[in-house]
Amino acid sequence: MLEQQYPALWQFLGAYLHQDWREEYESTSDAVQDFVTGSRVLAVNLPPEIDDVLASATDDVSLEELLVDLGSFFIPSRAGLDPRDWLRQMKDEAQLLLTQPG
Repeated sequence: MLEQQYPALWQFLGAYLHQDWREEYESTSDAVQDFVTGSRVLAVNLPPEIDDVLASATDDVSLEELLVDLGSFFIPSRAGLDPRDWLRQMKDEAQLLLTQPG
């Protein structure tokens, strides 16, 4: 169900921030850049899906549980980050990359 509800987030979190993501990327910003570059058609949906997730999550714990349910092995709080701020950063970076010719 989550895959259908949030296909871009599902793909980004599950395929780019997978269990071994640190072997491929130095940061989550590198992963979002690779996602936008490699899956531009799907990546267009990432910013609005992030908005939906932020609006629906009642607290940070449920937000991080949702990220895990969507396939993420990156847990913002374990990296000392606020999960909402981190998602907003991913959204902003995706939007910026999507405005560039590609």
